[in-house]
Amino acid sequence: MTKNISFTGASFPYAEKIVILDNQLKIAFSDTGSGENTILFIHGLGSYSAAWKKNIESLSADFRCIAIDLPGYGLSPYSENCNTLPEYAKVVQQFISTLKLKNVTIAGHSMGGQIAVMSVLENPNIFNKLVLLAPAGFEKFSEKDKKWFESIITKEAVKNTTPERTRFNFQVNFVNFPSDAQFMLDDRLKLSENPDFDNYCSLIPSCVLSMLDNPVFDSMSVMSIETLIIFGAEDKLIPNKFLHSNLSVQNIAESGSEQFKRGKLVIIPESGHFVQWEGYKIVNEQIKSFVKVKSVKTK
Repeated sequence: MTKNISFTGASFPYAEKIVILDNQLKIAFSDTGSGENTILFIHGLGSYSAAWKKNIESLSADFRCIAIDLPGYGLSPYSENCNTLPEYAKVVQQFISTLKLKNVTIAGHSMGGQIAVMSVLENPNIFNKLVLLAPAGFEKFSEKDKKWFESIITKEAVKNTTPERTRFNFQVNFVNFPSDAQFMLDDRLKLSENPDFDNYCSLIPSCVLSMLDNPVFDSMSVMSIETLIIFGAEDKLIPNKFLHSNLSVQNIAESGSEQFKRGKLVIIPESGHFVQWEGYKIVNEQIKSFVKVKSVKTK
């Protein structure tokens, strides 16, 4: 899923374009559909734009749907100067400015959800609405927790992950791993053959630690943007089962949602962390109705 990985036959059906931002970063993205409103999709850790395939297929009938590959993921080249969440949030803002996008709803999954929140906090005026799917940033972590992450998620650990463990790490995102998601796992398994694999192994721990170093939970209470929050009822990654076994998905989802002044929470049954894939029918219905309703600005 770095720049030289070729997608498999059952992969993302939308042609990817390249835009060069002011800082010379090359960002790959798909641009499908049309309409008054644009939905900008931001993928999660270790993922890429194809994670939104089942959403774009439906939503592009009503909206312009743009899914980007963050630097170091998908077809966007790795950059040593852009591998943290604050830098990714700046990429989002520059991308919107460069393409002159209007009426933007930003939708983020997992790490992409935290990036979306940071983007809105940094520049709220360029977004109409916010959609968060199993977002990072709702679960709070202590300094002790951070040290635990630092000890187990390292460049060496990523590089030495066996194919069997890679399959497990990917499949745990789902309640029941669907066959139509196999291409994403295949692309991930091919990464070890990629010339950029060493960069990818550095990127993952950098992103994880950046999520911990840039908490957004307390800041969400100042946001006035209309927000749709979606969780899978059977998310196996949120909360962290090693650090917060006393908490449930419901606990995390409700406590985070309550921070928003204008938040709506939807919990989808029989769906895991990759809720936009397993629960795509309900997700698409919720996003469609949410984006279509005209936003009422608050003071």
